[in-house]
Amino acid sequence: MSAIILKYRLKDGVSPADFETWVRTVDQPAMRGLSRVAAFDTFKVTGLLMGEGEPSVSYVELFHVPDL
Repeated sequence: MSAIILKYRLKDGVSPADFETWVRTVDQPAMRGLSRVAAFDTFKVTGLLMGEGEPSVSYVELFHVPDL
């Protein structure tokens, strides 16, 4: 199975709450409705694995597509 990873950095003026509402109401229903997508999840990035500082992205989406 193949995976597609999308990374999001929120633009100025877009709140995490607004983005998460869009993900729940528009993005996830549309992507999960595609027959080629076996699984689809969105994850909020809350920190770095190692070291200090801010993460380079705000959210990550992971798609599993069997026939990519």
